[in-house]
Amino acid sequence: MLVGFHAVAQNLVMVQKVTNDGVMIKWLPNDFSQLVLISKGATISRAESSKPINYQLVNFTNAKQWTLEPTSKRANALTTSQEDQKFKALLEPILENVSDKEQQSYAMLTATVENMVNPDFQFVLGNALLDSEVEKSKTYVYKVEVKGLDPAYIFVDPSKTTTYSAIPDFTLSLDAKKTVMVEWNSNAVQKEALGFLVEHSMDVQKEGEYLSNLPHIPFKTQFEAADKKSNVNHDALEGHWHFYRVHGLDPFGAPSLLSEWKSIYVPLLIQAHVQIDTIVAKPTERIVTVSAALLKKNPNIQTWSLLRSEQKDAGFEQVAAKPYTDSVATFSVPSAPSGDAFYYKICAINKDDTVSSQPYYFFTLDQERPDPPTAVSGVIDSSGIVRLKWVAPKDTDIEGYRVFR
Repeated sequence: MLVGFHAVAQNLVMVQKVTNDGVMIKWLPNDFSQLVLISKGATISRAESSKPINYQLVNFTNAKQWTLEPTSKRANALTTSQEDQKFKALLEPILENVSDKEQQSYAMLTATVENMVNPDFQFVLGNALLDSEVEKSKTYVYKVEVKGLDPAYIFVDPSKTTTYSAIPDFTLSLDAKKTVMVEWNSNAVQKEALGFLVEHSMDVQKEGEYLSNLPHIPFKTQFEAADKKSNVNHDALEGHWHFYRVHGLDPFGAPSLLSEWKSIYVPLLIQAHVQIDTIVAKPTERIVTVSAALLKKNPNIQTWSLLRSEQKDAGFEQVAAKPYTDSVATFSVPSAPSGDAFYYKICAINKDDTVSSQPYYFFTLDQERPDPPTAVSGVIDSSGIVRLKWVAPKDTDIEGYRVFR
């Protein structure tokens, strides 16, 4: 028996829904044999009644009545459309009343799922009724008669519009690849919803489109952990805000259960690896050539930035930058004629992401002699000790002096 649906000492499971359009009732089988009997047709009767203790005592003498023809007549009218062909495939083992137990189990499962998430299929199978001629001031009992089964009953008050739970524990997150994971607690609403649709809009919170028109059905195999969460992954466009909400499909296949709206920003990732290819020393500059190995045709790079430091792992400062126009770029960095030693890195940058190369070490031998000391002077004391002094040149790379006499 389907958990949470109304059943009173009867074989069939009964559900109901009250909307502005009227009353909908539905009768569901517990096994394949009942599914086959449902496909033979049904008679539905509606009688005015207060909620009875015993449905058998309700007077259906002057009741309004509907007769549903066998499923086979509606199946014969199906077209060659993709959905109709799917319906035919689902109905075939039912209409043929297959005897193989494995085929029966599979047919029961697939037909039940389609019956619960696709409003069209329930009317092709013939186990749902919309009664649009009810009066809200009255209450009713509906009786469903299927040959071979006990009558099934359900009480309906048309003045009480059916409401459903909100979908709880709805969260959004990004994985390492910046794919959006939409997650919610389907277990908490399993009595009301079998399938779910995820609605999405971009940049602005508004009614959007479903990520897929095929409902997500949170079935778990025997090898999967029986957790409470369901999730759907979405490869969302980078560099934008994305808005999501989850719709739960009620027993009639309508998106009646809703989560709140939630949003998440998906950063614009650079799709390239970058490196410094060569550095060439010119008299007063260093010519640095860099390149990007593109992972996608559009690597999402906005700017090249060349950094330099005297240390390998710290102290990098920008020495040049330019807009990205091509996967290869060249920089000219002013420099002393010789004797320089630096680590260089190239970075590819956009508004959300930065990708940098490994440090590239480059040095030149000092080819410039230092200026000589100036203002050399000396004094001799009474002990015969001479003390010399001079003004050192401004060169920063002097390691010492030789003194001659």
